[in-house]
Amino acid sequence: MICPSRTTIAPAVSNPEPGEEGLTMKEAIRVLQGMRGMNLIGADVVELMPSLDSPNSMTAQNATRIAFELICLLADGVGREGSAG
Repeated sequence: MICPSRTTIAPAVSNPEPGEEGLTMKEAIRVLQGMRGMNLIGADVVELMPSLDSPNSMTAQNATRIAFELICLLADGVGREGSAG
């Protein structure tokens, strides 16, 4: 999910998409939150290059926010499954 982000908010990705404007963090979070209620069975955050993420670790901070939203989606699904049985 970091890869389709704008290089201005995620400069430390291993394979940025050339010629693409990308998503803002607000747009990326809305996409993830819009997945609530879906049967999500797994997620990951890839293409983060810590060696390029200086001096402010902006990409890592944004990746952390995306990972948090993914964990919330997964936990929400587990909660629904547990209450149904």
